[in-house]
Amino acid sequence: MAAAVALAVIALGAWVDRRARFPGQSTFRWLRIATIAWLFVQGIEAATVAPACKLWWAMNAWPAILATALLWSLFLRRYALGDDRPLSRGAALSLAALPLAAWLVALTN
Repeated sequence: MAAAVALAVIALGAWVDRRARFPGQSTFRWLRIATIAWLFVQGIEAATVAPACKLWWAMNAWPAILATALLWSLFLRRYALGDDRPLSRGAALSLAALPLAAWLVALTN
C-alpha cells in the first residue's frame, strides 16, 4: 500500500510540475520528497517482522513525518499568501533543525 501511495505522489508531482508556476511550488516539491521518504520508511517497517527492527524503522521515520507536517504548513502559508520568495538561509536551516531536534528527542525517549 505504501508503494502504491508513493507512486501516486510521484505521478501527482510529475503532473503538477508540468503546470504553470504557482506560489510555494518549490516547497511543494520538498513536501513530496518528505512524503515519499515517510512512505518508504513506513513500508519497510510494515514489511519487517522482527520487533527490534520494526522499532528501529519506526524511530527513524520521525524526521520524514515531522518534515512532512512542517512543509505542508509552510506550503499552505506560501500558497495562500502568494509568497514565492526563496527562504533565507537562516530560515531554511531553522526549519530543517526542527524535525531533526524532535527526532533526537524521540530517539532518547
